[in-house]
Amino acid sequence: PTTLKRRNCTVVMGPDGKEITNVAPALAIQLACNNFDLEWMDGMPLVFNFPIKEVPVKEAIEVSLSDGSMVTPDCMLLSPANEDNELDTLLIIGQFGDGARDTVHPTKISVVESIMLVAPDGELDAKGVTFEREGDMNYVNSSVRLSYARMWDVSEFSEGLITQCGRYHHSKYPNTL
Repeated sequence: PTTLKRRNCTVVMGPDGKEITNVAPALAIQLACNNFDLEWMDGMPLVFNFPIKEVPVKEAIEVSLSDGSMVTPDCMLLSPANEDNELDTLLIIGQFGDGARDTVHPTKISVVESIMLVAPDGELDAKGVTFEREGDMNYVNSSVRLSYARMWDVSEFSEGLITQCGRYHHSKYPNTL
């Protein structure tokens, strides 16, 4: 947790008095991305209007940076927002700026290849969608923003997390897995 705190990651005091975090272990991310060269990358959640059918190819997203360059993510995951009711959030991982120096940061996100969404009336392709609001993408000056809220009976629509090893239920936040 000390290294994470130094890098401004979320670390809190757990009920047992020990520091805990919801930051995934580097090895878990490397395994999920099938890339063992990922280290201290930026993570950015992209929230769509509808659930994502499957993880798209990483070339489907382009990130425009404030220095005029354009990059694609090194990895894209549906986790940690991969519970049944959260599949509309895609986590992109890559080098999207220079951190606290704040001279380079994202300015625009573009979907340049097919990302299939599951809409109420059938599948919908997000290709061509862009988002450009510099204040929301400069993580030195930005803040958390509520995208939307929904309520339902969890006995009818579970928050069950499906992993490669089967269904998993976790009741703690932040988690220490």
